[in-house]
Amino acid sequence: MLDDVRSQKLAKLFKVLDVDGDGAVSVADYEALGARLATVSGQRDPGKVAEMQETLKQIWEEFQLAVAGAEGGQVTESQFVHSLVAPQASDPVRFSQFIGLTCNLLFGVADADGDNRISRAEHMLLGKEAFGLSDMETAESFDKLDYWNRGYATMDQYAIAYTEFLTSTEPKANGNSLLGNY
Repeated sequence: MLDDVRSQKLAKLFKVLDVDGDGAVSVADYEALGARLATVSGQRDPGKVAEMQETLKQIWEEFQLAVAGAEGGQVTESQFVHSLVAPQASDPVRFSQFIGLTCNLLFGVADADGDNRISRAEHMLLGKEAFGLSDMETAESFDKLDYWNRGYATMDQYAIAYTEFLTSTEPKANGNSLLGNY
């Protein structure tokens, strides 16, 4: 059984991924998220958009591996949570690879100027436009992500924050706020 902190965070992630708000995550939600990410990144190169879509497809397929009985390609919230928790215990290497794949995609989208840093403005754009977070949630998220107060976050900070978001039971962990309030 998950503690309340992790349950709430994973429920928040589920809501972000359930783009159409129908109470289930499907490949269509991932495709819609891919379209949002392409828009946020300003990506117009069809090859790059196809690469982003393929990465999202790989992430979707990773979820499907851990979900038994997903009807019609629909994943419920409880199935989704299980799809994240089960691999963490049974195959931590694969779980780490999933984190890396996801972080590479999101960092690449957010880093619009290609300087290998995510600025406050870049983080704000991703949070608001791709994930539907409020200005306040996105600003608070960036402040915790930028724990060295440099005005930007690196890929390492991003990966640590995402790992904390998925795994930490500590209510005050910086990564908990990656997707705003939960």
